[in-house]
Amino acid sequence: MDFIMSNRDILTLDEIYSFIEYLKTFIYDLEICSDNIEQVINAQSEGVNLIPIQHFIGHYIFLSYSHIAITAYKIFHSGEKRSFFKLFNKIDNFSYEDSLKRHLEQNGNKDENLIKNRSEFKEITAILIQKINTKDALINKIKLRRSTFYAHSDPKNSVKPETLEEIKELKEFSKNIFNLLYGKFKDTHFSFNFNIASIRNVIEDRKLVDGYYGDLEKEM
Repeated sequence: MDFIMSNRDILTLDEIYSFIEYLKTFIYDLEICSDNIEQVINAQSEGVNLIPIQHFIGHYIFLSYSHIAITAYKIFHSGEKRSFFKLFNKIDNFSYEDSLKRHLEQNGNKDENLIKNRSEFKEITAILIQKINTKDALINKIKLRRSTFYAHSDPKNSVKPETLEEIKELKEFSKNIFNLLYGKFKDTHFSFNFNIASIRNVIEDRKLVDGYYGDLEKEM
């Protein structure tokens, strides 16, 4: 009897691009949330009067921390459908569809540093897995916060809250892993540094309003 391979055992070029777009979106969310949290902290340090919107700010910060933890889980948990590990597993173990094979062959005609075949693709995943393992403690801490605090309430399991510095460390690490893979596959680097959903205008509005009333008081 001939062996018939399931479509689920074949990795296509379109599927890799789908993984790339999801991972890019997830990591960009880490950038936006961590940047906005830092902006609020800096505004407080600079003496910006946030008291009139303190409850909104507090709620927003909590939501940002929870979204970061949930997003980090999506990126680094092996069971998630669009995680790095799910992609690496498909790269290592699935057969390659013709369009993917052609893409790798075309890479060979462009630049020797690009991934040119299945063997080189698997070498890259092995390197990236080793790099991810070096951040195992940090990743597990944030994933555990997601599982025991943000996504589920488990009063028996108390996990120390993640700090902003830890979140920024994981964000930069995620960007690095993404661009190492994307750069070798597509010869493209994606910059995550532009915050399209910046809270800056909210903070600037508070400065403007506070300054206006401060000027009125001086005139009285």
